[in-house]
Amino acid sequence: MGLIAKRDHSRKELREKLKRAEHTPEEIEAALAEAEDRRWLASEDELAHREAARLSRSGKSTQQIRQWLMKKGLPTAGAASGETDETAAAEKMAEKAWARLLRSAEKDHKKDPRRSLESAMRLRVVRQLVGRGFSSQTAQAVYARLLKENPLK
Repeated sequence: MGLIAKRDHSRKELREKLKRAEHTPEEIEAALAEAEDRRWLASEDELAHREAARLSRSGKSTQQIRQWLMKKGLPTAGAASGETDETAAAEKMAEKAWARLLRSAEKDHKKDPRRSLESAMRLRVVRQLVGRGFSSQTAQAVYARLLKENPLK
């Protein structure tokens, strides 16, 4: 009971924690059944929905959210249910990193003036977003919008 009093857990998480505490499979299943009977556990769908919304608010990509839900043993339908706005999350992340990426691109441009500043910047922004699980289409669109709002010198 102490495990589920602090925060919501998926059945998979509880099963793993009880297993690490060296409970037998029978004890684990009995504890999970009792927790369900007493309605101490949130439904898997409800928990997935809440986790997806929380991760989306923190700027995670749909792919990152899907991976987190799978790790926790929750249904991944909540990640693609429209609760997460991929473009908004990518924009938030790119806006936050824009100044840092620009400084880095400017240094590279000074070292090799043959490479345009815009090319160096595009590479950095797109690489950052794709590396965080956003699609390349989303990354390109976000870069184009941010470039329009923040023209390079």
